[in-house]
Amino acid sequence: SRDVCDYLDFAVDPKREKEFFNVLLDELRRREMQCLDLHCLRPDSTVIRELISVARERGYRVSIEQEDVSLEIELPQNWEDYLAMLNSKQRHELKRKWRRLLESGKLNYRVLDYGKAIEGVIAHFMEMFRNSREDKWEFMTDYMETFFRRMVWNMATAGLLKVGVLELNGKDVAMVMYFNYHDVTYLYNSGYDSNYSSLSVGLLSKLYCLKDSIVKEKRKFDFMKGSELYKYRLGAKEISISRCKIELC
Repeated sequence: SRDVCDYLDFAVDPKREKEFFNVLLDELRRREMQCLDLHCLRPDSTVIRELISVARERGYRVSIEQEDVSLEIELPQNWEDYLAMLNSKQRHELKRKWRRLLESGKLNYRVLDYGKAIEGVIAHFMEMFRNSREDKWEFMTDYMETFFRRMVWNMATAGLLKVGVLELNGKDVAMVMYFNYHDVTYLYNSGYDSNYSSLSVGLLSKLYCLKDSIVKEKRKFDFMKGSELYKYRLGAKEISISRCKIELC
């Protein structure tokens, strides 16, 4: 579902993609399907790389359009190089906000990376998530919360999901929830205590997560789908997210 997945694609053995898509299209035609409508496609998805050419070879009409953007950063080897990647205005603003937060009290950023520890903070995370933006409050219905909690537990148990917690004077003031897969950090969701919004704790919790990813030698920091302003302020670059329609008749 596009409501909970930023990227959608087929999971296919890389050596058998063309074979798979021919079998898939044969089966859809057998079932008299008229159209394959695919969303949330990255440029490196199997759909863009392989399915489109297979469909065109078979004479099907294919249309592609941009439906959103995602933002990501190719991470350098150290923190100083990351700061050097920013333009002077971005760098000045981040340093100013960070200095102001440091002057406000004792800071700590910790990472929770196993099921029971994450389960202990999920209620607080949900509260922060809902209160940080009106659209997040509307999104997090009771039904969605049930999905969210189950997803968090299963992905954390599998070792793929982590929660970064920013503390100020011993109080949790912001959290980021993200996936670690191979050498990429995927920022999935976040929330913060609105009582501390003047200290930019939401933005800076993401900056701490980014810094931790550099320390852990990740290759990329993926902010995932959406063009929120803070992503640009942290130096991220756009990639196109596409919709592809294949007419099968």
